[in-house]
Amino acid sequence: QQLSLEGNRIEEIQPGAFGHLGSLTVLDLRANALVYLPDMVFQGLQALRWLRLSHNALHVLGSEAFAALPALRRLSLDHNELQALPGAGGLAKVSLAGNPLLCSCLLRPFHVWLARARVQAEGSCAAPPALRGRPL
Repeated sequence: QQLSLEGNRIEEIQPGAFGHLGSLTVLDLRANALVYLPDMVFQGLQALRWLRLSHNALHVLGSEAFAALPALRRLSLDHNELQALPGAGGLAKVSLAGNPLLCSCLLRPFHVWLARARVQAEGSCAAPPALRGRPL
């Protein structure tokens, strides 16, 4: 039910790579070298509740990267290089600390989703200067 691939220098994950792990509830991909997550990359992980992606080099997340995760409640994306984010289903908590989040129009869809979903979000704006340090 839990799989840790922490610290394995993983640079890329192909969509469907975890497709046969339908009962997995926790996937730990911390401390790798991931830069991009394509759409539907986690397809098949129907029971996944916690996805840990902290301490990677993530710059871009596909707009549907988390779409195939109906049970996902906790998402750890802290300490990456993210400036903008897509929404992510029924999350209860998302960790974003340590990202250079650009609180501009790029982040608006995520902000609207956060407000509607009433998700607990940890993180703050890195830019523009007038919003630097303000919580999401």
